[in-house]
Amino acid sequence: MFRLQLPPQSLLSRDAQRSASSGVLRRLCVIRPNAHREALRFASRLNRVPKRPVTVGVGLMIVCVVAAIVRAENATTQPAQSDLDFLLSKSPVIATQPTTAPATEPASPLHSGATADARLGTIVLSDGNKLHGKIAHTQRKPIRIWVEADKEYKDLQFAAIRMIDAKVVWERIEKEWNFKESGSDVKVYSGKTYPAREMQYEITLNNGKTITGGVSEPLYLLTPDGSVTYVLHKRDKGELGQSLDELVYVKHVEFGEETSATQPRKD
Repeated sequence: MFRLQLPPQSLLSRDAQRSASSGVLRRLCVIRPNAHREALRFASRLNRVPKRPVTVGVGLMIVCVVAAIVRAENATTQPAQSDLDFLLSKSPVIATQPTTAPATEPASPLHSGATADARLGTIVLSDGNKLHGKIAHTQRKPIRIWVEADKEYKDLQFAAIRMIDAKVVWERIEKEWNFKESGSDVKVYSGKTYPAREMQYEITLNNGKTITGGVSEPLYLLTPDGSVTYVLHKRDKGELGQSLDELVYVKHVEFGEETSATQPRKD
């Protein structure tokens, strides 16, 4: 509850009375329970103030304030959704067209930049197949090699590489082991095997320098129908039942000068 002290009427000009009226409006127009009862008590208390007669203007102002508070209190009993509906009804309607296009395009390693950087070369596989054509690498990404002697990675620019040779660190047939049952740490042999291999690569740069280490990088052989991916694996394993010979790997890659042989062919 709050009180309003008014000076004698003779000391109030019209502008002052108008300002006082607006102040009363601001203080009374606070929506809370039983607001109309507080407004009525305020009016009766104002009439009892000695030597401070309430003018017709102030009386009309109080009547208007009481009516506004009662109307505001009644509005609070209505669902809030009505106000939301009113705002939505006044907001502009923006027409949208349905679309099935994804928000973002999937990243592709072969944008125009990677294709433009493709180099003519030959990929030799461990089964003896030789693939000639333009070879590309992931766009704006160097060939990263782990040099064990230095205990660090080195980044080599794709354009600076003249030759890549694979070296087998070890290869063997592994047994497949499965947990005996769920939650158990006991493993049992399933009777199946698969080939496994660890590789290192010797990379020869255009300046004749060689660097040897572990590599896990893709190479893309460009074809008229798209591209074929060949991965330089650090570690690789085959399918169950395969032999080591069936686990084919990239054995040699060599880049040469551009010639008319732009279409890949298989010897």
